[in-house]
Amino acid sequence: MKSQIRKYYSEDKIVFCEDFKNERPEPECDLIFSDYPITTAGDTDVLVCHMPPSRRDFLQLREFVHSKKRKG
Repeated sequence: MKSQIRKYYSEDKIVFCEDFKNERPEPECDLIFSDYPITTAGDTDVLVCHMPPSRRDFLQLREFVHSKKRKG
């Protein structure tokens, strides 16, 4: 899944949790991309996708990235 996402988005757009370099024990995140519905403690968005991700999953991811870009 990671390699498929990297085809469309560079590391400056999407950072994967295992690639996240931060001094905090738990990195802050804007989106969890998962193949199973989960609940989060905070207000982090969750995008449930198929494995491998479908075209619809990538469209939803693109919309999320663009909405974050618009918000600044």
